[in-house]
Amino acid sequence: MVGDLNGDTSVEATDYALMKMYLLGSIQDFPVQNDLAARDLNLDNVISKSTYSL
Repeated sequence: MVGDLNGDTSVEATDYALMKMYLLGSIQDFPVQNDLAARDLNLDNVISKSTYSL
């Protein structure tokens, strides 16, 4: 599911926090099987501040 970065089948504050941690370099990966698909919210194949704002 797009936006579900922790694999709990819902998009919530925890997913938002994980995206922030990723952008700040605290983590390199997300705890979901297909993390690239989950984290690319605007489907542009780039994970950036604009993705975070979505």
